[in-house]
Amino acid sequence: MQPVVRGVHFMVAVIAVALAAGCGDSQGSPGPGGSGGSGGSGGSSGDVTTEPSAPVLPWALTEFPPLPAVTEDVPEARIELGKALFYDPILSTDRETACATCHSELWGMSDTLPRAVGHGAGLVAGPDRRGPNVLRRNSPTLFNMAFRSSFFLDGRTETLEEQALLPLLTEDELDRDPDELIADLADIPEYVSLFTAAFPDDPRITVDNFAAALAAFQRTFELEQGGMPDSHLDEPLGLDHRLALGRGAFVFDQIDARP
Repeated sequence: MQPVVRGVHFMVAVIAVALAAGCGDSQGSPGPGGSGGSGGSGGSSGDVTTEPSAPVLPWALTEFPPLPAVTEDVPEARIELGKALFYDPILSTDRETACATCHSELWGMSDTLPRAVGHGAGLVAGPDRRGPNVLRRNSPTLFNMAFRSSFFLDGRTETLEEQALLPLLTEDELDRDPDELIADLADIPEYVSLFTAAFPDDPRITVDNFAAALAAFQRTFELEQGGMPDSHLDEPLGLDHRLALGRGAFVFDQIDARP
């Protein structure tokens, strides 16, 4: 007999023994009458039924910690402004690359690439993206950012507000001067209205307010254990990431962000 055939016969025998062992308890012990199950004629019917035990997980299952205080009392308008900014390619030097290009809900708030690709790759997002600016690392997922105390794969920033600015300043990512970006946003009436609603105490379009809005939106990306996203991403925007990312100014009607 060939080794493969002997191996198959051995596995069949193992499975048969396992099934017989698993079924043995369901038959019950022989009763006084000599038959199994209910004990046969004249036997006792006092079989004990036990509940199946829960599977043992290889990790500790614990509740998520409470959301940090920074997530409390955040105006909904600030989150909506962050959402608009997150999907707007006006943040990049080529006006074709947005935060969502590398961190899309279509691919787990990432892009599936072993190394992320920055501006200069056109409108394509996700696993098919190719371009001249290949980064050193992949795009980390953005789920559960609210619970983190450091950001980027090397942990070089301690707040999401700091993190929001660095892709702008990185030459092979978005390569966008923050002051020029702020000036461009101030020329768009929809953004003026959104910033006013998002920051009623300081309605100016500033770098700090820009970063605060992006951070507020990203803190809503909560992924429950074993579940689906619980965030403002529950209802996909329906944007075609290859074609519908705007060119230099956000198309507000596409995400119902127009005031």
